[in-house]
Formats: sequence, C-alpha cells, structure tokens
Amino acid sequence: YKRQALPDTAPPEEMLNAASMMTFEKAIPANRGKLIAITGPRGAPGRTEIAISLGHLLAEHASVALVDLDLDAPAISFRMGMKPGPDLLESAESLRTSRQHKVASGGNPTVIAAPRPLLPTADPKPVVADLVDASLSAFDLTVIDTGPLSPELTILSTCDAIVLVCDASPVSLIRASHTVGDWVGPTPEVVINRVSPQTEEDSALLARRALGLEPLLLVPVVDATKAPTSPVLGRALDPLAARIRRSLLVPT
Repeated sequence: YKRQALPDTAPPEEMLNAASMMTFEKAIPANRGKLIAITGPRGAPGRTEIAISLGHLLAEHASVALVDLDLDAPAISFRMGMKPGPDLLESAESLRTSRQHKVASGGNPTVIAAPRPLLPTADPKPVVADLVDASLSAFDLTVIDTGPLSPELTILSTCDAIVLVCDASPVSLIRASHTVGDWVGPTPEVVINRVSPQTEEDSALLARRALGLEPLLLVPVVDATKAPTSPVLGRALDPLAARIRRSLLVPT
C-alpha cells in the first residue's frame, strides 16, 4: 500500500481520514505468465485458426493455455474436434485448486473452452478476469481468442502482446481500421489471413493504408476442413511465434 506518514500526535479523526485514503495495490508475482490476445474485426477473419496454430507453436517452448473468450460464439473446441470443457467459472476454480506450481513446458497447449456462451444476463468481466488471473498463475503464456473487436474488450489494455487478425478483404480491413484510432494496449502485430499468391502486394498495401501498420505476416489460404483436429496453418506462423518468444519469454 501507499504509506502516508502522520505524527503520533495527530488527532484521531485525521488518522481515520488518512487510513480511509490509503490505496492497496495487488502484488504481481515475479513468475507470473504473459497474456497474448488474438483479436480482429467481426466477420470471421480467422481469429480461431490463428489462435490454435499460434498456441501450438508457442507450446513447443513454454507451457501454454489456449483460452476461448469468444463469449458469443466459442469455437476452439469445435475446430479442434474436442469435447468442450467445464464452464469458465469452473475452469478458473480448477486452475486455482489443482495448480500449485506452473505447468511444465513442452507439448500441446492446454485448451480452456466453455461448452456454451455465458447467459445473456451474466456480466462476463468478473468471470473473464478471474479465469485469466488463474491461467497467468499456472502457465508461462496464456493465448486468448477474444472474439470480435469491440469497445467492451477492456482486457486488451492488460495484455503483453496483441495479434490483430484481418482477412485479405477490404471490408475486414476497414472494419479493423475503425478501432485502431482508439487502440488501447500494446501495438498489435498485424496478420493478414487468407491471402492468395496473386494479391499479396495489394493486400499488404491495403493493410498499410487502412491500419497505418506494417503487416507482420500474410497467411495463405488454407482449407481448414482437411485437418479439423490439428493446427491447419502448420509452420506459417513461425515468424509471429518467434517474435513473441523473443519479447515475452526469459531465455533459460
């Protein structure tokens, strides 16, 4: 807390007033994990496939939680051919009670995906904050699929890295451009998804003009139905994974 020194002779009412003004700050453990958000405009630009593939690449060198926070249309477990897990509240409680130490690195990411969206009347922010906090305490890296960009995505301001996914269409880039001007959080790494070889230069140019940012990656069109239970993008996201590892992971 922030201490305010008072003389021993201060009147009782002044001491009480000073105590009421004291602010307490949450201690952040030194070994707390890092938070990576995969976000993008509405219209299915490929957030989920990018999140899944990036999560698997990062899990080669660190312990990774892959968390589906698309509260309207969670799709990670469906895309991976997995049975959905417990709801978000149960997932947070499970992490807190069973993870006394950080999860060992290496292997596949741990998928945290609710079986259904939250009830429309439920306030998602406390649930999401509790789950993310528990995941950061248990894993080196937590990769979240945020669902569509919106002003309500306040979690972006707390992230250590953000990946902004747009598809190669002008509509997707224009939708994303509406949010970049009021961006909160770290500058995003821009990934343009589903780019045909014939339009690479045009897609990169349009992204620069619409977003004012240089795209890190142009990801080619991939048929996701050919490998529904595995990362469909293979090694296409290696440059992105390498940049995140360099910036967020302490060399061992």
